[in-house]
Amino acid sequence: MSLRQSGGQHILPEAGRVPKHWRAQPRAATKALASLARQGKDEECRELLRRMRRDEVETNIFHFSSAINACEKAANWRLALDTLHSMVQHEVLPNLISYCSSVSACEKASQWPAALDLLAEMQQRQVYPNVIAFSSAISAYEKGGEWQRALQLFGTMATKKVTQDVVSYGSMISALAQGGQWRLAFHLLSDMVNDQITPNVVSYNSAISACEKGLEWKFALRLLQSMSEAFASPDVVSYSAAISACAKTGEWQHALSLLMYMGQKKVAPNTVSFNAAVSAAEKVQDWLLALELMRVMRRTEVPPSVVTYSSAISACEKSLEWEAALELMSQMPAAKVAANQITYNSAISACEMGCQWRLATFLLNRMRDVAIPQDELSFSAAISACSRSGRWRDALTLLSALQQRAVRCDAVARDAALRACVKVYRWQAALLLLHLVPDTVIGCSLVIDGCEAGGCAALMPSFMDSLERLFMCRARLLHMPSSDS
Repeated sequence: MSLRQSGGQHILPEAGRVPKHWRAQPRAATKALASLARQGKDEECRELLRRMRRDEVETNIFHFSSAINACEKAANWRLALDTLHSMVQHEVLPNLISYCSSVSACEKASQWPAALDLLAEMQQRQVYPNVIAFSSAISAYEKGGEWQRALQLFGTMATKKVTQDVVSYGSMISALAQGGQWRLAFHLLSDMVNDQITPNVVSYNSAISACEKGLEWKFALRLLQSMSEAFASPDVVSYSAAISACAKTGEWQHALSLLMYMGQKKVAPNTVSFNAAVSAAEKVQDWLLALELMRVMRRTEVPPSVVTYSSAISACEKSLEWEAALELMSQMPAAKVAANQITYNSAISACEMGCQWRLATFLLNRMRDVAIPQDELSFSAAISACSRSGRWRDALTLLSALQQRAVRCDAVARDAALRACVKVYRWQAALLLLHLVPDTVIGCSLVIDGCEAGGCAALMPSFMDSLERLFMCRARLLHMPSSDS
């Protein structure tokens, strides 16, 4: 391994020896390791440490700490722990800095069990965790989705006489946000103020995000207002989270007002901000508003994402505007945005609502061609499109393909095919379809109603006899002893 400093200058040649003057000047080695650490070159730091020991150059706490710092920047938690525990083997005792860097490496890799083990190890070695170590561990819990453990650790800080600061509060509020605990996050933000700790933008953003996940748009707007009163200027993350909170609860007018207010405050909306606004338009089935927001994105050179297109296509689908939905989908390649399963499902549903069975089946087959997984929603919408157009054979073909491709056949897909059969009085085919899904109440109603509406009441006795035999056969199968018994 060839070791280089920034700028390409060699520290050591391939498999070379360390400079002789390092033995008398350990700080030169510290400088070289620190240079590699700043670049996050964890493997190179470890290799340099190995060569120093091989060439009998002193390795001290500063050298090991630099190597662990490199591991932290690279989120290489395994190498960080390995380096930390190798210190004792070389008669170097880990200190607070080396432990904090190791805990931070675990946090960046979402390894909360390892972070917790390090905290326990620190106390065993009488290296007492400080606020940095606790904050990193709390953040590790957050990334692991363990908000209860994070809250317990946060409470431990007081018993260990470690003063909580804006970073530890921010980490805790973020953990609560990830766990959807908006009330706790809201109250914790209030506790910060009571403890005379001024919340920063990150703390407020986490609390607003918690309100968004909890569908509490009023509290989200209240926090946004509190930021301005506390001289913590809301940023694009603050506004985007608040817009999303409004969008998820159908408060589209508030969502749009916030988007416009961002311009007045000279905070440029980004893709996430617009996505939330387009989602608000989708929720209220306003396809024209969704398209207008996308036009604004183009004018302001904000790149749309697959979420933008999927939400807008869904808005068109809900508004029965299948042509607009397909037009949006056709624009995606030029925008260098790849459609996903949600995009295709929304477009197929739009074709279903417009009775466009050919386009629906084309899109369904296109999903397979571009290796996008088809699910029960994809097939149900396409089968329903065939049903609406009276294409019973095509509906049955798709239902057969659904089973062949190991996609779960649900009642929606089965009932859509049933409707297609009933519409053209294909009673035997309809009866066979009732075998597919155990829930037969809706399916039976469809066939019976079809008989009555089609003036085929004479077929009812025969149908009921067939249906009774079907249920008896299924009952026997359910109670049949297994081959193992």
